[in-house]
Amino acid sequence: MSDSLTELTINGCKLSSIPFLVNFRNLRKLILFTNVITDVSVVSNLSQLEHLDLSSNAIIDFKPLQVLQNIKELYLNSNKIKNIHFLSFMQNLVTVHLINNKITDLNQFAILMKSKSLRYLSADENPFLTSESKRKLEKFIHGKMNPTYEQYFPFSACFLNIENSQTKNKSILKTLCKNKGAELKLRIQKRKQIIVNAFMMKKMALFYARFKSFTGFE
Repeated sequence: MSDSLTELTINGCKLSSIPFLVNFRNLRKLILFTNVITDVSVVSNLSQLEHLDLSSNAIIDFKPLQVLQNIKELYLNSNKIKNIHFLSFMQNLVTVHLINNKITDLNQFAILMKSKSLRYLSADENPFLTSESKRKLEKFIHGKMNPTYEQYFPFSACFLNIENSQTKNKSILKTLCKNKGAELKLRIQKRKQIIVNAFMMKKMALFYARFKSFTGFE
């Protein structure tokens, strides 16, 4: 029975340990929020997991999760996370929730630039978060997800500082706008030239018709 189970939800049971999960190796979705779990090492054996919710527990060390390469949706709200380096190993992440943790350094989020699949990140209610740092983080993530920049910007790189990446983003956007303006100007010039050429051709045709009429020349 345990081998065939793909989804498991245990909420509010105040579990402190979860050794029994070793028997559920085919789980794809695991929800364990609102317990008192402190150790998640056993979860590292669940290699098929795609959706994991460990919100509202008392977990400090999430390193065991970094081996879970199939994780797409990760919910770690209301724990005691200080360091998010373990996320850099999860290359298929699409959604990450880190609300209400102990993250103090905004620049830690630069590691998420390694993820090509990431589409959503929430990190409210962390010590690093001021209105200004939240704005920077949102712009940082938005820039990563903007396909307009892809051909100009190496998103596979891991940035050391978000401020630097923001400056580079502005420079790229300015260049793109400038290039777009130049391209539009060229198109207008070409269109004007086509209109002028058409007018001249029509004028020449009219002159030639009158010339033939006047001279009888064929």
